[in-house]
Amino acid sequence: MGPSAEIRSLLPADSSSLQDAVVAAGRRVDDAPPQEAVADGIGSGTAATGEVSLPPAIARQLYLSHFLSTWNSRVFEFGAVLYLASVFPQNLLPMSAYALARGAAAAFFSPAVGRYIDTSNRLWVVRLSIGK
Repeated sequence: MGPSAEIRSLLPADSSSLQDAVVAAGRRVDDAPPQEAVADGIGSGTAATGEVSLPPAIARQLYLSHFLSTWNSRVFEFGAVLYLASVFPQNLLPMSAYALARGAAAAFFSPAVGRYIDTSNRLWVVRLSIGK
């Protein structure tokens, strides 16, 4: 049974309009993607695999953004250790304590942050994380 047949089997037999069909599927009409986005290829893909095809220009920008964000994080981590090494040249304890504190904070706060992101409005969370 394909995805479209499976969805049709969930719909009431008397659903004659798009709104009835969407409401029966558990979504509001406002939540459906705009037709322009589907026609442009944004958001299209197979629901079974979760794949989304993006235009190549947007995909390149997304990959570049991810690369630069990761690079920034790694350079900061490396620079912080070098700074601590220059401030405390004869002792490795401050660098070890810093790394331990960062790892412990990540392990301790990750579940709470993940739960907050999953249960909140994601657009609002993204805007909050970038300071807008």
